[in-house]
Amino acid sequence: MNRDGASPPVDLQAMMDGLWTKVHQYNPLAEEDHLRRGYAFASSAHAGQKRRSGEPFFVHALTVADILADLRLDVDTIIAAMVHDVVEDTDYTLDDIRQRFGGDVALMVDGVTKISGIRTANPEARKAETYRKLVLAIAQDPRTVLIKLADRLHNMRTIEYLEPDRQRDIAQETMDVYSPLAHRFGIARIKWELEDLSFKVLKPERYFEIEAGIKQTRAEREHLIEKLATPLREALAEAGVRCRVSGRPKHFFSIYRKMQDQEIGMDRVFDLLALRVITETKADCYHALGVLHSHFPPLADRIKDYIATPKPNMYQSIHSTVRLPGSKYIEVQIRTESMHELAELGIAAHWRYKEGGGAGKADLAQMVTWLQQIMEWEEDVDDARAFMDSVRNDFFSDEVFVFSPGGDVFQLPRGATPLDFAFRIHSEVGFRCIGAKVNGRIVTLRSELHNGDTVEVLTGKKPSPSANWLGIVKTSRAKHHLRRWLKTTRYEESVRLGRNIIERELKRAKLRIRVDELVDVAQQMGYSDLDKMLAAVGGGEITQAKVVARVTPPPESAAEKVLSKGRDLYDSL
Repeated sequence: MNRDGASPPVDLQAMMDGLWTKVHQYNPLAEEDHLRRGYAFASSAHAGQKRRSGEPFFVHALTVADILADLRLDVDTIIAAMVHDVVEDTDYTLDDIRQRFGGDVALMVDGVTKISGIRTANPEARKAETYRKLVLAIAQDPRTVLIKLADRLHNMRTIEYLEPDRQRDIAQETMDVYSPLAHRFGIARIKWELEDLSFKVLKPERYFEIEAGIKQTRAEREHLIEKLATPLREALAEAGVRCRVSGRPKHFFSIYRKMQDQEIGMDRVFDLLALRVITETKADCYHALGVLHSHFPPLADRIKDYIATPKPNMYQSIHSTVRLPGSKYIEVQIRTESMHELAELGIAAHWRYKEGGGAGKADLAQMVTWLQQIMEWEEDVDDARAFMDSVRNDFFSDEVFVFSPGGDVFQLPRGATPLDFAFRIHSEVGFRCIGAKVNGRIVTLRSELHNGDTVEVLTGKKPSPSANWLGIVKTSRAKHHLRRWLKTTRYEESVRLGRNIIERELKRAKLRIRVDELVDVAQQMGYSDLDKMLAAVGGGEITQAKVVARVTPPPESAAEKVLSKGRDLYDSL
């Protein structure tokens, strides 16, 4: 920024040349003409538009494309990033995008436009609807979310140009919606930056306090890291473990959160000091761990094996905090090269250009196995906020690892109960649950599970769920199955009750009609089948009199009664 507060001139062509150089370095087969057509089209479409900073509006889209190029994404995603604001902010349509760049690019742009197009005065409602659309956009194309994350990252980098209130709203939405999504998709490098930028806006005093504290101890920390790194490199080399060892920066918001959660000062945040060991094979990871512990004593409760039990976002690594001479502590992370790539890039790693041709569209099934569950859960909730709470509780909260009596490991969100565990095993186990044992002791179904607990579910012969269980379970899986069971059970009970009521009413009216003969009546009353009409009667939505009236002959007039009686007398002669 210049002294007068204005932004320096921007050379868009130079930015595009730099983008092409970056893409060409990791993707020699990329079509330069195709990429530059995207640039020319978007640059022309946004001509004359300015950002709050005074820069050309197109700088934003070009920077978003550059962020995604840093992740080595495929050319279609880079082009979609360049044109992602065209439909929303110019007169061009989605068909124009499709005709020029193809269906994949158009699909991504459509997804980003729908997410950006949420307009509501209520910030919480907007946040919830954004959350819902972001998650469900995965069903169309996961790259849509990557573009939106990069879009939000650049907006956070330039947030100082907005009014303070607007800054806080956007930072809070970033912390509540975008950072958890980046975490769920395993994109560490975007998650950390989003959190730190939001933290700086929302709690500036604490941000600068931590920044100052880290600067004051930088020399000491670098000395301690080298104090461990040098002998560790030598020991690993002597043991024949091929690897590289490097320091790992600790991010400001994670330091703050740890201080808050554990009610400690910065001097007690052990992983301010951190090393990362990157090996060639999984076996080398465990070999390296043995070497580490033979030279530096570990803290027993600070060893976590995410290789054996990956996190929900597929993160794998071994974490161990060890003690150095002088009662100093340092965390060491051990992982393979492929685990490291996935930890840094998450879902983006599946769309990176791979040598040998094209974008590596690896099987995303493991990353988004929960998508089908989410689609089902959406049917169970009434509004976007309930949907957001449901998904966030299951997939973005801290987790606990518990064991079955057979030794199988199960991952549950923090706060989960034995009833959640029962439904995690199978819905039928959940329905028939009558009690539980944790670590061999009988506990209530409301008891909170903790890391390392061994949980045994006690079951009865028949399902016996209660509506009260909805207040006990924490996971959306359990709530989904319970709601479905209760809804089905109540429906079946309403059908049975409605059938009994109609049968009694038909007898009272002395009508020789069976209930099963009322199919036409159900359709006349607007029901697709007989059971739905009977359920409506049993549930009190309609009266039995209305149904029976449809098959009751109209009453005879006085004249008709006389004639009828005369016919009866004549017949008796």
